[in-house]
Amino acid sequence: MKTGDLVLYLPTDGQVDHWFGDKFTLFRKNEDGTEQGGYLENNGHVRAIKLRGNESSGIVISLERVYEIFGNQHWKNGDKVNTINGKEFCRKYIPKRKTPSTTPKTSYKGRKAEGITYPEFAMHTDTEQLAYNLDKFRPGDELNMTLKMHGTSQRSMNTYAELPNGFFRRLFHMKKRTKQAYVLGTRRCVVTENSQGYYGNDQFRMPHHEALKPHLEPGMEVFYEVVGYYGPNEENTIMPIGDNTKVNDKAFVKQFGKRSIFSYGCEPGQSKMYIYRITSENGEREWTPDEITAWCDWHGFNRVPVIENFTFTTVEDLQERINKYFEDLADPIGRTHVKEGVVIRIVNRRTFTAFKSKTFEFKVISGIATESVNSSNISEDVLAEM
Repeated sequence: MKTGDLVLYLPTDGQVDHWFGDKFTLFRKNEDGTEQGGYLENNGHVRAIKLRGNESSGIVISLERVYEIFGNQHWKNGDKVNTINGKEFCRKYIPKRKTPSTTPKTSYKGRKAEGITYPEFAMHTDTEQLAYNLDKFRPGDELNMTLKMHGTSQRSMNTYAELPNGFFRRLFHMKKRTKQAYVLGTRRCVVTENSQGYYGNDQFRMPHHEALKPHLEPGMEVFYEVVGYYGPNEENTIMPIGDNTKVNDKAFVKQFGKRSIFSYGCEPGQSKMYIYRITSENGEREWTPDEITAWCDWHGFNRVPVIENFTFTTVEDLQERINKYFEDLADPIGRTHVKEGVVIRIVNRRTFTAFKSKTFEFKVISGIATESVNSSNISEDVLAEM
């Protein structure tokens, strides 16, 4: 291949099917166990790796070669594709999970099993990868770059709850009763004092919610990361411990040790919250980064660190700013582990629009860490990082 050639890019958070990868010798072994010669394990997970000391953040295949085997697909530069000739060949990588043996106490859209709902309680907005969304930026866009923190997502809101109707209210088609409520949630689920989540129980989440409650105006929702530990033991980290030796860099291991413990300066049994987004008027008003910073300062809350505010000019300038920030890999909070990455928010959009870019080293570590998590009980936050 040469500069300017179009290629198919398979990113590090993806999974490739054998029937497709076999055509390009992508797998280490064939499905019958014989050697093939590629770099993918049987699960098809594309990981960040080093090849002869060079960083590899995915796989590229010449589009000419793809068309030679599968016929002209008429793909254009920038197209996002996951099917070829009508058949899916790649997807986001998610480990297989066993079907839960019990009915969850909480479910999507803030609905509890007891029938109480919170219609205005907006779910967490997932942040897409920057690399696949560079076409979303326009010259003159106001950008806000913040640290990406490796923790569990929470949201707290002062809203109203709709109570389930009894027999007579249903019989006469009466409106549901409502009451004021302070509600706590993870990315998708409502959390109660009796919740049995990924961590066994959600008690470590409660103090952060209680701290916010006195400062939440009606219709106001705060989104934040909780980092550190969920329990008293050193292994009770909110996010999985990574194996730094997989980076295959002696200097990296010398700086950060053999394991990445995403403690952010917390001791076992301790966790901290960092606020990154606030809405009010039941989600109709999106707060600016400066408003979030001022509110956090006024009330004494941690705000996810702001790296810089700037105006978008070119993709090259944006990437240069990110690369410059990644020159020092130590996370600024605690400086005990590698930076996960950054989040770039386009401030001048009516709806919350933000994209993430991660360090190569974190991609390697998190790929190993998520593999080691018990796949029958994996958290929403771990899944979101894959």
